[in-house]
Amino acid sequence: MDLSICDMGGFLNSSLHKIKNVNSTINLSQIRQDIKTNNFEYKTSDKELNVFFSLDNKSVGISLDKDILKDLKSFFNKNDFLEENGKTILKGDTANYVAGWFSEIAFDLKYLESDSDNNGVLNSEELMNTLIDVCYFDENKDGIYVLSEIVKKDKILEEDINEFGEKNINTISKMINNRIFFDKDKDGEILVKEQYIEDESEYFKNLNQAKEELKDKKEKIEINPKIKEYAINEENNHIRKLKQDIKLFKNSNALKINEDKEKELKDKNTLEDFCKFSIKLIDEIKDYKLLDLKA
Repeated sequence: MDLSICDMGGFLNSSLHKIKNVNSTINLSQIRQDIKTNNFEYKTSDKELNVFFSLDNKSVGISLDKDILKDLKSFFNKNDFLEENGKTILKGDTANYVAGWFSEIAFDLKYLESDSDNNGVLNSEELMNTLIDVCYFDENKDGIYVLSEIVKKDKILEEDINEFGEKNINTISKMINNRIFFDKDKDGEILVKEQYIEDESEYFKNLNQAKEELKDKKEKIEINPKIKEYAINEENNHIRKLKQDIKLFKNSNALKINEDKEKELKDKNTLEDFCKFSIKLIDEIKDYKLLDLKA
């Protein structure tokens, strides 16, 4: 899925991650007993567990950063947090919220299944058996991030692990910390702008500036016959080169560019189809003063 710079504004409100709809019915006596014996079926971290909730009649313990836990307490009802001996037991909406993120990461993204040695920490090989649900952006020269690809629950790759940093994503607890951090309004859904845009007003300011520069460059192409002629010649050169390459194949006599297709390619040598090529061309040739842009 490709979006041009002009589409990005609307895309910022698209959903990137969403909690699973779960009902965390608290079993307080069971949780207290499991905390006491440190008996938990799900391994979620190699650090000390400090936050607990129930899911499917099982006690779940995770390790939340102090700032993340403080953030949760600022959004949810204080009665949802039971403080006992330095541990926090969740109930109500808060438990449903955190359990929803746990379910998404542990089951949908296959963190539990991929933890082959069941030690709560995934190494790089184990991480490559998990799934990823992210957007990939490219940054243009104006500092605007433009969506280049969106991947929904695809296998995580080695380059993804390197990009995120293995130590930042190698436990369920760390992933839950990340989700809570990026879910600014704690509504159980992370929008693209919540995860990728630090300052939305500054982003749109830069976006509008970049769009104006793009418009200005298009106008320069339109009024400058030299650039248009050069672009047309370049495109025709590409067509000729394509024909030469085809002749190198076996049965080359049977492999020809369809005349209608060739005409279509030539007809596309209009302003709009040359914009990407010509905008780059403008930047390059004006540095070498090969063309007079004022002509």
